[in-house]
Amino acid sequence: MVTSSPLVAALSPSGVADPPPGRAWTRHVLFALVYLGAVLASKYFRYADTEIAIAWPSVGVAAWWAINCRSRRGLALVAAVVFVVQVVGLGVVEGRPLLSAVLGGAANILAGPAVAPAIILLDRLLPVRTSENGGIRQLDGQVRVTRPRDVYLLLLASLMMVSLSKLLILVAIDHAGHAVSVTLYTGLVLRDLAGIILVAGIGLALCELANHWFTRRDVLESLAVVASTAVLLAFIFGPGENLPIVYVALLPLYWSATRLPVPLATLHAVFTSLLATALAYWVGPGPFGFTADTTIEQASAAQLFILICLLLSLIVSTTVQQGELFVSELQTVTSTIPDALLVVDKAGKATPVNARARDVVGAHGDETFMVRPLRMVDGPPLTWDTRPAGRALRGEEIRKMLVEFEEGARSGADRRIYSVSASPLFLPYHAEPELALLVYDDSTEAYLSMQRLERAHDEARLLFEHAPQGIATLDASGAILEANEALAELIGVPVDQMAGQRLDDFSVDGNLCQEIVSAMEEPGVSVQADRCLRSPSGEEKSVVMSFRSMAEDMNLATRVLVNVVDVTLRQELQELVLHMADHDDLTGVKNRRRLEHDLAVILSDAAPGTGHGALLMIDLDNFKRVNDVLGHHVGDEILVEVAEVLEESVAGAGSVARLGGDEFVVVLPDASRADAVDFSSQIVAAVNRRFENRPAVVCDVTASAGVVTFDEAEQRGVDPLILADQRLYEAKRKGRNRSVGGQSGDDPHQLVETPLHREQIERILASSALSLELQPILEVASGRVVLAEGLVRVAPAERVIPTGEFVRAVEYAGLGSRLDSWVMKEGIGLLPGLQRHRPEFRLTLNISAQSMGSGEVAGAIIGALTDHQVPPGSLVIELTESSPVTDFPAARAFQRRLRDHGVLWAIDDFGAGNDPYRTLRQLDFDLVKIDGQFVQGALSDDLDRGIVSTITQLAHSQGMETVAEFVSDERILQQVKQLGITYAQGYHIGASLPPPEFAAVHLADVVPSAVYVGGES
Repeated sequence: MVTSSPLVAALSPSGVADPPPGRAWTRHVLFALVYLGAVLASKYFRYADTEIAIAWPSVGVAAWWAINCRSRRGLALVAAVVFVVQVVGLGVVEGRPLLSAVLGGAANILAGPAVAPAIILLDRLLPVRTSENGGIRQLDGQVRVTRPRDVYLLLLASLMMVSLSKLLILVAIDHAGHAVSVTLYTGLVLRDLAGIILVAGIGLALCELANHWFTRRDVLESLAVVASTAVLLAFIFGPGENLPIVYVALLPLYWSATRLPVPLATLHAVFTSLLATALAYWVGPGPFGFTADTTIEQASAAQLFILICLLLSLIVSTTVQQGELFVSELQTVTSTIPDALLVVDKAGKATPVNARARDVVGAHGDETFMVRPLRMVDGPPLTWDTRPAGRALRGEEIRKMLVEFEEGARSGADRRIYSVSASPLFLPYHAEPELALLVYDDSTEAYLSMQRLERAHDEARLLFEHAPQGIATLDASGAILEANEALAELIGVPVDQMAGQRLDDFSVDGNLCQEIVSAMEEPGVSVQADRCLRSPSGEEKSVVMSFRSMAEDMNLATRVLVNVVDVTLRQELQELVLHMADHDDLTGVKNRRRLEHDLAVILSDAAPGTGHGALLMIDLDNFKRVNDVLGHHVGDEILVEVAEVLEESVAGAGSVARLGGDEFVVVLPDASRADAVDFSSQIVAAVNRRFENRPAVVCDVTASAGVVTFDEAEQRGVDPLILADQRLYEAKRKGRNRSVGGQSGDDPHQLVETPLHREQIERILASSALSLELQPILEVASGRVVLAEGLVRVAPAERVIPTGEFVRAVEYAGLGSRLDSWVMKEGIGLLPGLQRHRPEFRLTLNISAQSMGSGEVAGAIIGALTDHQVPPGSLVIELTESSPVTDFPAARAFQRRLRDHGVLWAIDDFGAGNDPYRTLRQLDFDLVKIDGQFVQGALSDDLDRGIVSTITQLAHSQGMETVAEFVSDERILQQVKQLGITYAQGYHIGASLPPPEFAAVHLADVVPSAVYVGGES
């Protein structure tokens, strides 16, 4: 079956459309007439009665007719016409036997029409290296020879088919009774080949002439060379000598083949071969080198000359034309491609092929360029032997070698990365390459993009492999495709054994199908799930899983990414935080927050007038002496033991809470007054027994208690805690180590009197019984005292009153603002004298929650700061946690007013007071003073250390400084330094001292101490 090919596209129904039927039949009729004429003429080209002739034009016309066919039907028509004409001519006209005539017809089909399909077959069997198919091309009915390969295909196909056809002719001759021989066979083959090539040459030339534009120079040069050929042939055949010099006529052919267009060169070859053959026929074949009169030899010589002339012209002219076209195309390509092309010789001299090449060579004199030194990208410099040019000159082929110039910028916008390819170029008659062709492709953006992609890939891989949470990719069934180390550790399976296992197999709470399906159905949406995973060893972990499809397109969502976060510790910490929020860190009993909550529930649920429910407030006697003499760590141990005594005494009948310091509360929801009083006496006795035989000051520790029933507090309209506190101090006033509870016959409207009457408090505030002492605060980093806290001391004439008792009485009397105003004025008055010793010195003074929002106190502070011209930032006000802030908006306004005058703020005893985190969020602070019990515990307790570290990090992250209280020895100070706390305060740093002594002890390294009078030096 004949199909479409580069030779005859129209032979296939899918090829080029057939011309209109009228035009096609006209062309076939013309070819048929030409063919009949060629058949008749061929009879006259024979030598005598032989079958030998110089050329057999009928075969050439048939082959050319078939080549120009545009369909298989047309090709069949050509074969039919050739067969019929030959059978009729041989059988009827010449009277040959029928078999001989049929064999002659079949032979002419092979030698003529069959050449076209043979060319197609060879074109397919002999593929070319380029993307363009080879072969003779037919374009709009025009046949063109464009490359030497086309001529070779025509010659090879003709040789094949003619050789086969002549075998049939030999059979026909033998059947007719004539002798056959190899010489005869060769002569017949050459005869037909000469006919095909001669006709093909004429046909190709005529077709090209119709589609080619010739210059005047081409025409003149063509006429000149034809004329010179005619003169040369006349000279060759003129003398009539038998000199074999006819091939000298090939020299003009070479001239025209290399200089003229292919059509003109072909016509020149046809003219040369026909003229030489005609002269040989008329004058004699002497110039062909034959002296004998042998017909076959004479014919063969002429046939070979025809073949040589036409093939030489066709092959050379098409080769030159293709080379010129290639050079033109190459010049166009090299001038437009973005790559730099250059040629380098062995001396390193570079010849730029295009303009881009000048960017990659170095100037070396006028119009002379040298190869610029190169280095591997981010690597060492390249020597000449390792550079692409040097390697290509040794015969190597270099492909896409990444390099950069050795000089110039190695980073930034000026840095250029090149992908260099190099090939060796061999000059004629040289066994080794003399030149190297280099192609510089600017790959800077591609290289940088690849680097970014590689970094992104590496970062993604590192994030996946080293992420602190478990990560895995799952297929649609939930099987693990890949998992990281964190997930393997979480589940308890080696990471190399994770692939292939189902994540469901480790889930205690059921399969994960629903979550996986939901994630795949909604690409881009994260599906959450709380699960419990169990490892093969039986260990269970609480986790939070997040499922997300790995594809934006729902049709591509075949994988799911799951993040697994272990929240086991977080849940435990939440439980711990909840416990810490409701319990005292030191003793483990309930704290004030939980106590107030429980009291509110009890009071809201209790039926009034039932007589049930009581509250005991307990305070330790002589406890401060333990802290002062033995240190706070011993005091903490005593507090823990007291909590144990209280819980043992309650034994399920109530609950125990610590208000702060050495104050405890026992709540008895179902106790009557008598039961509560009896219970309080038992507690006082139990505390006595616990410490009576202890050494030193510990044996003096006793307990005082105040008892109140809920009904009694309700009848009096007071808070049970306040009433119990009053009775507690009544017990202390009566000598301590006892309990005080109201009697059943007491006036329900009569309150228990405070330890200090209001008149006494006012008299003390108005007298000189109050004084300030300064306790040093050390800057940990520098080891210098740059801060101090002012502490109130009370020394009335009649008796010594503990500061805590006095402050408590002042607050109960509603005189807290007066005390705070006095403290602020007194402390601010000390600052100028202290700053003469140390200009950067600051002073912290306490203020109670009752004064937050007081215009009187704010005015006193601002007036004192103005009067003494205190620099901004010198005064730090500490908000004490003895009582909670009740009006935060007023407190914030109070704080902002003082900040406008350079006052800094600190929160005292952070962690042990009334909801300190709420206070920290509502107000603005510059310093956080960490409660001493945590600071001391940080030395030996991981939880205390974690609390201190957390508070420190929280404060520093918000730009606040930190102060550690209760620094009682060097070990605690070193711990404070290790935790990054800013300041340290405690007995190890120094006890409180009057201002003159404080200045002499702690500030004397700058200015000698001075005498303080009224706060001035």
